[in-house]
Amino acid sequence: MLSPEEAAHLLGVPTDTFFRWVRQGKILLKERNGKTGIPYKELEQWARERHIHLEPRREKGGPSREEEGNLLEACRRGGVFFGVKASSVEDFLARAVELVPLPPDVDRENLLDRLLQREHMASTALGEGVAVPHPRKPMAELEKPIVSTFFLAEPLDFHAMDGKPVRVVFLMLSPSTREHLKLLSQLAFFLQSPAARASLDQCGSEEEFFRVLETFGGEKT
Repeated sequence: MLSPEEAAHLLGVPTDTFFRWVRQGKILLKERNGKTGIPYKELEQWARERHIHLEPRREKGGPSREEEGNLLEACRRGGVFFGVKASSVEDFLARAVELVPLPPDVDRENLLDRLLQREHMASTALGEGVAVPHPRKPMAELEKPIVSTFFLAEPLDFHAMDGKPVRVVFLMLSPSTREHLKLLSQLAFFLQSPAARASLDQCGSEEEFFRVLETFGGEKT
């Protein structure tokens, strides 16, 4: 039986987010031998059904999820951009690389090449009007992950599996594969909610965007 704190770590989300999912009825806790939690196999199945990557168990004394950061923090570092104009996916990526806040030692031209190579391999569109472009390999030159959010002026064809044009793009840059998978898991859970996607479409400011993210999948810093 996993405690709520252990389950939150395995899901790669803050404890507050996990308890919010419990209150919303998305996760059911059980009581056994005077302890409240969730069996590992049930959590594993729940995560598998939602395409969420489970983390390895944390060793005693290891850093908590709150210490390691989360999607909301990464989005705050990356910034939010509205009304971004682009005539093609390639044009968008070039504009995005110009806008994303990066350390001065990061080669933006090289980053663009890496993003284009990844996109040419397979579309990074997740469906439902959202895409998550990212380099194929982690960016070791970054100290912390960055997620820049772009609301497009006009939808773009990212060749999504569901055929829907993309309206919102999350450009994800991570210093390690581990961090990338954590953020992708949180983003996937956030986007699976119809209410979250509907609220996302109505965002007109950074404040509104972060409020939606806090409500449906992030944690206040």
